[in-house]
Amino acid sequence: MPWRWSAPANMALFAGFVPTGLAHAKGKELKLGHFFTPETSTSTHYWYTVCFPKVLGPQFEAIAEEQADFHLPPFQEEDLPMLEGQQANIGDIDLQSLKWAWLPGDAAGARARQNLRKLIDKEQAT
Repeated sequence: MPWRWSAPANMALFAGFVPTGLAHAKGKELKLGHFFTPETSTSTHYWYTVCFPKVLGPQFEAIAEEQADFHLPPFQEEDLPMLEGQQANIGDIDLQSLKWAWLPGDAAGARARQNLRKLIDKEQAT
């Protein structure tokens, strides 16, 4: 899946689908965005988007609403409490001094964090 990361904290993902048996060119692409904006030194605003092209018609407008309804409870009831607990445990400790335990699904985030660290080091060196 193609993606584009804009340091420090914005990511565009491009996912798609094609009916079985048809060429890739006959498929449709969905654009997903993850946007993070620091609020304070220990809190961040997070926005998530999923976009369906208008050419897909009103059926996909309903699917977009279903997706929003589907993703909100797990985020509010699972992800958000975990992130808030994690922030409470980390506090204002320098992230680079911590030993992280990565799960397989964390690979992209780990690479982004490593690349961001390199950009910060390069900026501080100049």
